[in-house]
Amino acid sequence: RWRGALAGPDARERTAVPPAWVIWLGLALIVGLALGLRTWRLTELPAGFFCDEAGNGFNSYCLLHAGRDETGARWPLYIWSFGVSYKNPIFVYSTAPLMALLGPSELAVRLTAALYGTGTVLALFFLGRALLGPLTGLAAALLLAVLPWHLHFSRIGFELIALPFYFTLALTCLVRWTQGRRTLAAAAVLLGLCLYTYVPAKLFVPLFCAGFAWLYRRELLARWGESLLAGALLAATVAPVAIFDLTHREQAGSYFANTTILAGGGGPLRIARRFAHNYGEFFSREFLFEASNDRIIRHSVSDHGQLYWCLAPLLVLGIGFALLRRDRALRLPLLWLALYPIAAALMNEIPSASRGFIGAPAFALVAAIGVGGVLRLTARPVAHGGPAWVLPVALVIGGVAILTPAVADYWVLYRDQYPLYSAKYYTGFQYGHRQVMETFRRLEPVYDLLLLTTRKSNQPDVFLRFYDGTRRPARAVEDGPPFEHSDKMVASSAEAYDHFIPGRRMLFAVLPEEVPLYADGEVVQRIIAPDGTTAFVVVAVSQLKDFISTWMVGGPYPEGDSSPPPSWTPDAVPSGADGNGVTWGLRNELFAGVPLNDFFSPNAEYSCAWAVNFVSSDAPRALQVFAGFDDTGEVWVNGARVELTPSDDPEQTLVDAVHGPLQLQPGRNAIAVRSCDEIGDWRFYFRLAELDGTPAAGLSWQYGPRRVPE
Repeated sequence: RWRGALAGPDARERTAVPPAWVIWLGLALIVGLALGLRTWRLTELPAGFFCDEAGNGFNSYCLLHAGRDETGARWPLYIWSFGVSYKNPIFVYSTAPLMALLGPSELAVRLTAALYGTGTVLALFFLGRALLGPLTGLAAALLLAVLPWHLHFSRIGFELIALPFYFTLALTCLVRWTQGRRTLAAAAVLLGLCLYTYVPAKLFVPLFCAGFAWLYRRELLARWGESLLAGALLAATVAPVAIFDLTHREQAGSYFANTTILAGGGGPLRIARRFAHNYGEFFSREFLFEASNDRIIRHSVSDHGQLYWCLAPLLVLGIGFALLRRDRALRLPLLWLALYPIAAALMNEIPSASRGFIGAPAFALVAAIGVGGVLRLTARPVAHGGPAWVLPVALVIGGVAILTPAVADYWVLYRDQYPLYSAKYYTGFQYGHRQVMETFRRLEPVYDLLLLTTRKSNQPDVFLRFYDGTRRPARAVEDGPPFEHSDKMVASSAEAYDHFIPGRRMLFAVLPEEVPLYADGEVVQRIIAPDGTTAFVVVAVSQLKDFISTWMVGGPYPEGDSSPPPSWTPDAVPSGADGNGVTWGLRNELFAGVPLNDFFSPNAEYSCAWAVNFVSSDAPRALQVFAGFDDTGEVWVNGARVELTPSDDPEQTLVDAVHGPLQLQPGRNAIAVRSCDEIGDWRFYFRLAELDGTPAAGLSWQYGPRRVPE
């Protein structure tokens, strides 16, 4: 009986449709709402501008004005960026018209995403209308317009936003084809274009095509002429990307090979278990409805799920209605929902709101199908001969009343709270580069070198190119970008001694914890993040403090190592690896700190290391040691541990984070530093000073320090 009630469509369902002007007015309001939510304060929310956004904008500008990308390649199909991976072409090329209109700006990049997001809202209306009628289409468009998952990425200049737009159009064409229209060829072209939008589409789209072909195998055979044409168009559309991937296997596959569960080794059973766990995470309550467990904070608001709780019953109803109704086209949204996490589940970052983004419209559509099922069951003529659509419209208004407070609560979190923790940090948007570059451009005539620190930064050089290079055509070379930033500007380590040439006037933009690196730093400007803390300090410098950066380094030792300091002398220096896997070698580079990740391995986490040096003094000396550790460490002198006290200065979190008294004996003294790493960067800093803080003079070190390049 229930299945019969849901079967339709019939006359009752057709009479439940409001007048056309009501539908189009509702759609106009929804599209206006979607556009407003996606463009309001677009360059301020999210606060900051990530390197991927800047890279997309810079390449789009280069292609627009010179026909070459950042590497000098002419009109490339894919853009090799940052020397790491390929950028997909559709978003980069789509940004060019707005670059022509608005210039090289953050607004041009993010507005491209906002328009794609708004376009997907409009496209989902037509898909919902094709499946169940205009009320379902309006419900789908409205839900997507305010969906946290889709709204979030519609305001960021990432390439992924284009994939749902083209796929939604393609699925609409497929649904219309099942209803007798000749739209299969258009669907094939649109499905092929999806492969040029975002990497997960290269797995998702073929799987969806296979599912559709199985579901409609008889119709495809019966209408074989259309099927052959569609297959030929799909092959022609996909051929360039297939050829490109085959001819660029090493580069195209490097990112996938290094970031998937397949790279970790293990047997098929282990990989299958991990995949199943990852797949399930994308349907977890925490990911969808509670505090997002995506560890990359630029991907979502941490205090909110990707969906609203009020959608949960609609999703259940939508799945049930799609299964019960005698319309195979309603199985297609369920297929979409089932397949969306497959590509993302192969990755190491789980769950990832960005890599699973193609699922956002699917959830909105399935929930809208649930709305459509409810409206279908309530489509009854009202008393006194009123139209059958009155009760469904009343239910829609009631649903909007329930949805509105949920949307308002999310928007408050996004507008007021999210910028406080997402703007500044490494997994956030790295706020402040635009302000740094404004200062650099203003003060460029005064200084000989303007340096942007690379510490805790993703591809900082692209910010120099985007904010300054787009205004400066580069020299005519075939193997470089057509636009380049000023020769005075550089993205580099702020603690490299080779920058410090006598007489050079230098302006550095560094993190607050890097300011204590300098003996004479004069703060020119502090760039304040939305949370009130300092994002960057622009400082005029000419001299680093007298750090000891040359050491004999041995390791790695296991986490929690409690072995005593090494007891060897300069006359019997260990070399190579011992029987316990510990390797000794001379760390002799021109940096203030000692970056142990470079010496051992970028993946040598949860490890310890010893660094040894010998200092000679003519007489007993009472000195003070200053040290900093990322993450923890100890200092030993002549076999005795130095008692270290944390600094009271909030900016002394790294360089001079701890200090303590140190007694040197006449002659040679053994200095040993134990440093242990948990995760991420691994380095330490060490210097000696007089008790009053002035540099310690009259000391002779066994290893270094070198201060100028050879």
